[in-house]
Amino acid sequence: MGLLSDVTRIFRENNLTVTKAEVSTKDGKAYHFFTGDQLHPSWSEIYTKLEELVAQAKKEGYEPDTE
Repeated sequence: MGLLSDVTRIFRENNLTVTKAEVSTKDGKAYHFFTGDQLHPSWSEIYTKLEELVAQAKKEGYEPDTE
């Protein structure tokens, strides 16, 4: 499981809701999204990269705090 799966599980277990997030890029563009959002045309590549980053973080000792 990846970071996104961990976060989703924690939210469900604690009966939490997801709010909209915003990310600003270096070129000044702002992107709005929700967890699990698949509306962005590059969503598949984004989630693939996220999983790669999570795998690298775990390889370097990262452990998600699930409590």
